[in-house]
Amino acid sequence: GVSERISGFLLEYGGRSAVISYLRDAASFEYTITRNILFLVGEEKPPMVELFQGSTRDTAAYSYLEDHLASAGLVVNGSQLDTGVRDTVVLVIGSRFLDESAVTSIRSRLDGGADAVFLVSGTSVGIQQNWSAAPKEDDALLSLLEELGVRVRRTIVLDPEGYPLALPSLDGSSIVTVPYVFWNSIDSDELPRTHPLFSGLESLQFFWPSPIAFDSAAGLSCLLKTGTASAEARPPFDTNPFNASSVRDKKGAGSGPLCLVASLERNGGQRLLFVSDELLPSSMIEYTGSRCNLDFIVNCVEWVSARDDLLTLKKRRRP
Repeated sequence: GVSERISGFLLEYGGRSAVISYLRDAASFEYTITRNILFLVGEEKPPMVELFQGSTRDTAAYSYLEDHLASAGLVVNGSQLDTGVRDTVVLVIGSRFLDESAVTSIRSRLDGGADAVFLVSGTSVGIQQNWSAAPKEDDALLSLLEELGVRVRRTIVLDPEGYPLALPSLDGSSIVTVPYVFWNSIDSDELPRTHPLFSGLESLQFFWPSPIAFDSAAGLSCLLKTGTASAEARPPFDTNPFNASSVRDKKGAGSGPLCLVASLERNGGQRLLFVSDELLPSSMIEYTGSRCNLDFIVNCVEWVSARDDLLTLKKRRRP
């Protein structure tokens, strides 16, 4: 089989070349090789990703994501755009710092038929401070999504098991493990393997996600749900990890399953994808080691670009 210690490849064809600088594991080998071969022979052109980042003013918060997109061969924001790039995917992360001009630009691109991925929460969380959370109000982007039939609720999904978060004890004498119910873990056996969007993923880690509500008559489909034991926390939120047990015992509005990822396919083949967690690909993955979150965003861009066959080449990691 393929060694998991492969460090890189150089592919050449017809005077063109592609460098695959790193393969983390064998699961993505066939996908990565095939994608680069198709590019070399001219059958595939990587989509340009137009990024609207409105979650935070901290430019480092999504540095992992930008590097990961680049390593996957995706051109971000057109800084390296050339005539070989076929189309554009709009990637929207967060909404708090998107002004009316940015939302108008997003609307214009959607009206023009652009495919889009939205990662937007219904709450704002101070990840650089004390993790306090508050519902968003008068949010132009969330209003745009509601026009599309998608309502991101201003609540937070509770995971009854909670993520095992290691923290210093209150008296500072030791490290304790706290079941943090505001972080939702989706394990391998909970991912819908029949959908190409989740190809090659072993897990997903959500941080303070909001549930998605929508009318199925509008053509929307829920692609990923929580378990039946999940619930919603309503404002005011107490996100202090050391109060997790008391929060866990309080059921909020609407018990699970709750929708976390939804899709909408419109006339002309336009695909829109909605993920109700803007922090999923952020620097928060440092706490959980959730590199699969970054792989998922690449999958999102590939899927809205209708590269389903390519995505299905990704496989689950071998034990």
